[in-house]
Amino acid sequence: MHTNVCSLNYEDHKSIFEYDSYAEVGFWKLNLEKLGGYEVSESYIDYEILQKKWALENNSPFTREWLKEILEHQIEAFKPDVIYEDDAAYLNPIWRKALKKKFPFIKRFIAWDGYIKSDVSRFEGCDLILTCVEIIRQKYLNRQFKCEVLPFGFEPAILDRMSRAGSYQTTFVGNIIPEIHSYRLRTLFNIYKSSDIEVWISNFSDKASDWKRRLNYYRQARISDWNKIYAFERRNRGEAFGLRMYNIFHDSFVTLNIHGDGVKEAGNMRLIEACGSGACLLTDYKPNISDYFIPDEEIVVFKSEAEAAEKILALSNDEGLRNAIAQKGQEKVLKHFSFLIRASRFQEFLQAVL
Repeated sequence: MHTNVCSLNYEDHKSIFEYDSYAEVGFWKLNLEKLGGYEVSESYIDYEILQKKWALENNSPFTREWLKEILEHQIEAFKPDVIYEDDAAYLNPIWRKALKKKFPFIKRFIAWDGYIKSDVSRFEGCDLILTCVEIIRQKYLNRQFKCEVLPFGFEPAILDRMSRAGSYQTTFVGNIIPEIHSYRLRTLFNIYKSSDIEVWISNFSDKASDWKRRLNYYRQARISDWNKIYAFERRNRGEAFGLRMYNIFHDSFVTLNIHGDGVKEAGNMRLIEACGSGACLLTDYKPNISDYFIPDEEIVVFKSEAEAAEKILALSNDEGLRNAIAQKGQEKVLKHFSFLIRASRFQEFLQAVL
């Protein structure tokens, strides 16, 4: 937590935000420019304080529509050939069309979509969609979009930023969203009944002041899951992103990964984040898991809650085994799934559409 960021200028505030290693902030610029031939500017368009600092320092007026207005000012100032939407929650077909008309120097729009239930029509106007699993790629290909699979990457610089100060037996860090994580919730709950798990669920809260958000959450969830949600609300340790998350992974005997509903392929961000940070990862089995890791050598997999509980116990009691698995998993990530490799693959796809 940085308490003085409000008093900092835009660049210093942005540097602290990027150092905290939230999601992929700062890593695209770092690695694409390392490859050579690129000049990259990253805008965190929904980070209100930071964006308004940029606007004030660059004499760019804005109104209540600040998100749209400031981004357009940044586009005008930087004049990008390509816009990559790492979070496609904001741009839409109408806005993309307007941007291309207003700024004719924009040659291509590329967007990321890792959500299996996304509305494909929201990506109209994109020249390329990137995703993490083949099933999503096929969905876009069937709608005549150009789409490619781009595995997640781990930035090795994170390792020098970690503090490694805690110690946990078994952990889970992530979201549980009702409409896409019912399987995750049930699986985690059934494992929890037989194993001691510490959880950091970012969108859970048991605070009385959050009653409206909690009520809405329960309304979205299945009634049969209410007892599970309540159980985890009581033991939830709050949100964990960026360096805090990576430290938890590293300091865990075992950390869990459980894919979302209807996901038949391995490929989520947690696989790479956890292993890259040096965690011994236990994940639900998917037929393509060997495309990433060698099961029970670089990671550990389970096909049922009972098997997961057995493997948690075995790993907790065998320090040598879990450390060996964690080391091999990390070596695999650094060699085959670094962010520089992710950027290199991105470069290949980019050149194909230019």
